[in-house]
Amino acid sequence: MTTPTRRPRGRPKQEGLAEQRREQIVQAAYEVFTEQGYRATTVSEIARHAGVGQGTVYRYFDSKVEILREVFDWSAQRGFTALDLEKLAAPVDSFAELSDRIRNLADALTELADQDPRLLKLLAVEASAADPELQQRVVGLEQMLASRIAEALAAGIDNGRIRSGVPARVYGHLLISLVLPGFTDMFYARMTPSLRARHAAAVSDLLERALRNGTAP
Repeated sequence: MTTPTRRPRGRPKQEGLAEQRREQIVQAAYEVFTEQGYRATTVSEIARHAGVGQGTVYRYFDSKVEILREVFDWSAQRGFTALDLEKLAAPVDSFAELSDRIRNLADALTELADQDPRLLKLLAVEASAADPELQQRVVGLEQMLASRIAEALAAGIDNGRIRSGVPARVYGHLLISLVLPGFTDMFYARMTPSLRARHAAAVSDLLERALRNGTAP
């Protein structure tokens, strides 16, 4: 006589459930953190917003700051997708093309801020203020953007589109420093559309004066 196979107790395991649950908690935490700030948020509020118990949250995350770090990485990935960093670093065929890329980067950041201002505020302000480790990650993101610009600058120097003697890495960081402050102003409703246009025009003018090889197109 064959002994029937005993089924394990409890619900059958759902494929990918753990990953789905983590993402569910991360997205809920993003909503709560950006709505009321990291420090004012409790784990119980994140759990309630995610539609799970507080114990479920702690099954996947050890602490609130670990949740914030996961939210930061999730938000940064959204930003990278929107900015298309690989295209930013590709070699340029003219100075005008490089100038367009810098303007497109600023436009992409502006569009990102318009579509979801909470995203850039979380990345640039909230997260770094809440956790020293995330402050270093913010610096790392800025360095990544600067390095992509530096790659394009170096290629432009090699093909004669940008004047020789320009320190590509230094100017990569300078250009990021010129672009990013305007977005801090946007977080606090100080950057109007006319000010955005003036800011972009000023960056383009400085870029041309500092970098362009006078004999190149």
